[in-house]
Amino acid sequence: MTKKPPTPKDDKNLRLERIKESVLAGLGLTLLSKWAVHRELQWRTFVELKLQGMPAERTFSMILMKSIFRTNAASRFQNYPLEQVSKLSVML
Repeated sequence: MTKKPPTPKDDKNLRLERIKESVLAGLGLTLLSKWAVHRELQWRTFVELKLQGMPAERTFSMILMKSIFRTNAASRFQNYPLEQVSKLSVML
C-alpha cells in the first residue's frame, strides 16, 4: 500500500496542529486567527489574550479572474474592503 504525498492543505494543517501542540505543551504563545483555534477556544483549552497598544495587522490578497465582465455583486465585493480601509484611515 503506497502513501499519497501530502497536499499543500495537509502540510498547512499539520503545521497549524504542531503550533497548537507547542502552545499546549507550554512552549510559548502564538498569534493565530480565531477561526484556526475556534474549537480550542470553545473547549477552553486556549484563551484569547487582548493586548492593548499592540494591533494585529495582516495582509490579505484578492485574486480575481482576468475578464472584462464583472457582475455588480463581484464589483461590490471587490470594492468593499477598499472602502473599509479608507474609512479607517479617516478615523485615525
